[in-house]
Amino acid sequence: MNALPGHIVAKQLALRAIDPYEGIPPTDRHVAVSLLARTFAIPRKALRDGLQLTDSGRRMHDRLRFCTPCMGLGYHGVMHQRAGASRCPCHGVSLEEHCRGCGAGVDYRLTARLLGAPFRCANCRRPYAGWGASLAPQPAPLDLRRAITRARCNG
Repeated sequence: MNALPGHIVAKQLALRAIDPYEGIPPTDRHVAVSLLARTFAIPRKALRDGLQLTDSGRRMHDRLRFCTPCMGLGYHGVMHQRAGASRCPCHGVSLEEHCRGCGAGVDYRLTARLLGAPFRCANCRRPYAGWGASLAPQPAPLDLRRAITRARCNG
């Protein structure tokens, strides 16, 4: 998915110089929102919606949590990381925190290892959706896009 190595991407995401293997938490205090918005022509609001905001009551889980069917579609959303969420609002399945292959869990931080292995376990490189999953980016199906929109509006 990423054309650049994870350590380069991690450095570009950060507001200040960092160790890309330690990474940064996905918060507005650490991520260079304005730079990313300009670079990728993404609205600042869209980027901020995916981050934990320092001055809001919205809390994120500190471990990477994911829905296996979503990962199979090349999607992971902030709705999976919200503290208190236990099921995917799109698929209704329980959120997972560990690789089914090696059992490793990972802190929810933007690190070189995470960014260098998108949708895969950084420890054993198994796709979170299983070995048969395609990691090639693909457009989200209409029903998934609708469910994501509903989850954002209700979350």
